[in-house]
Amino acid sequence: MFALKSSLRQLVLIALLVLNGCQITQVAVTPVEPTPPPTTPAVLPSQPPTAMSVIATLTPSMTPTTTATRTPTATRTPTFTPTATFTPTPDVPDAEVLEIGEGLRVRSEPGLSASVVENLAAGTQLNIIGRTGDGGWYQIITPGGATGWVWGNYLRFLTDVSAVPVTGEALQAPTVPAANNSGSISGVSSNARLIFERGQQLGNRRDVFSKVGDSLTVATFVLYPIGWGAYNLGSYQHLQSAINFFSSTTAREGNSFANISLSADNGWTTRDILDPGHARAGICQAGETPLECEYRVVRPSVALILIGTNDVANVPLDEYRTNLQRIVQISLDRGIIPVVSTIPNRLGFDVAPFNQAVTVIAQSNDIPLWDYWSAMQVLPNTGLSPDGVHPSYPSETDFAQSANFTGDNLQYGYVIRNLTALEVLDAVWRYVLSY
Repeated sequence: MFALKSSLRQLVLIALLVLNGCQITQVAVTPVEPTPPPTTPAVLPSQPPTAMSVIATLTPSMTPTTTATRTPTATRTPTFTPTATFTPTPDVPDAEVLEIGEGLRVRSEPGLSASVVENLAAGTQLNIIGRTGDGGWYQIITPGGATGWVWGNYLRFLTDVSAVPVTGEALQAPTVPAANNSGSISGVSSNARLIFERGQQLGNRRDVFSKVGDSLTVATFVLYPIGWGAYNLGSYQHLQSAINFFSSTTAREGNSFANISLSADNGWTTRDILDPGHARAGICQAGETPLECEYRVVRPSVALILIGTNDVANVPLDEYRTNLQRIVQISLDRGIIPVVSTIPNRLGFDVAPFNQAVTVIAQSNDIPLWDYWSAMQVLPNTGLSPDGVHPSYPSETDFAQSANFTGDNLQYGYVIRNLTALEVLDAVWRYVLSY
């Protein structure tokens, strides 16, 4: 019994010791207590997701806000530029057509080779909506609502067009087709237009041309039948417009085709054209050369220059080259487009160096080249008559046959001279003289 009581006392003491000394025991065994550790990680994970969810929510809300702010700025730029640059007002014209010639042609594209959309009378008021990079052509709206391109030199600007946007580029100079696949016409470039415009300011007449040369020019076979209306275009009906254009005005004694030139005569060389001693008395002024006299009296916009057949026999090549350049320069100084022609063969002489000089002068001055020599090469006897000097002709007495561009007539030198001359005039009219 005593032993049992003793055992119970020991158990009570142990229990009291445990209850009273739990703090000591807790300090001693804290690192290995199992209960607190699961409680702490259970709370900590619940807080980070909350913070992350806030950050995740804020981040996307800020990103679209910034993007939305910038997007309108980028959108406003193209909208703002044309508005600030140029805004044509239908009730307030930006330009009007100058009082030059017969008016102004509106073209489908910025170039003389483009098709004509409309013809505008002088004084017509226009709204401008664009221009080419070089400032030569302007895109306009006509009073009737048509849109097209016009050459800027024929406009009187009524407002500042420096801010007009560039909406196109000028077309390249056109390639001019050769007549009957036997001639060669080249060099009808924008420079010819500049020459023409200068001539208009000097008072030259748009629809008049002059003839400069020797017997190959003054012969009745050459161009006169066209001026008389005694011609047959055959399959070359497209040349009718050029004939009409240059036939409407009297040059001096007749229209340009039928006029007797003051700067052409039988047997002449380049020396004679530049010699005041050969000027026509009673018409030309003292000290005036035949060329200067012709230009002053006739006031042409174009000069057809074929000279050299007599030079090959009488004038050294270097002098011929110098004289021809002087003829060209006098033309340019007066705003006249010089169309220089190669010369046909001449029996017993080498014309190649002279034609090379003609070609170089045409290219170096950027003026039209009329390669009559090439057109003659496909003809019987290279287009020469039995005398070996002058072109051949269908009839010695019926001059109209030299302007009959049908059938076997196309095998004669004077016929091809007239045909290629018309092709040259047609090209210059279409690509240079048309407003």
